[in-house]
Amino acid sequence: MTGARAAIPPTYETLGANKRLAEILRTVDEDFLVLLGWDWDRRVVTWPRQHPVIGLPDCPVPGCPLAITVLTRPMCGGCMLRWSKSDLPLEEFVLVTKAESRGVGQVPCAVQGCGRPRLTIAGLLCDAHRVQHTTVGLHALTLEGVKSRSW
Repeated sequence: MTGARAAIPPTYETLGANKRLAEILRTVDEDFLVLLGWDWDRRVVTWPRQHPVIGLPDCPVPGCPLAITVLTRPMCGGCMLRWSKSDLPLEEFVLVTKAESRGVGQVPCAVQGCGRPRLTIAGLLCDAHRVQHTTVGLHALTLEGVKSRSW
């Protein structure tokens, strides 16, 4: 999310009879949601990668979309594995562009207008659209057909 404020939360009227959700939403601090990168419309958190407490630094290997999740390591897990199988010193290894990555990073779902993060690069879809595609009777629809729908 690039704006300074989180999208406006839904009002009680838009929630209908869901009183418990309305109670919970009244207790949520909007500044905290902005910090998290929460988007009410997409219902997605876009983690602030560079935040000193809740963020994770990007992997320094060019072409790698992942974050360093073990902060005592200089790279993401996949790049650490590749480096352990190479003969290059760390300073040289981090200059070599990663040819391909199965990591998704924060790439949005391929469904037009969705914006939720994909589960995988190959799968193209967020979890919600993957479920619709495979279990709600849309499994016969090709991924090209899924991408062109606005749901």
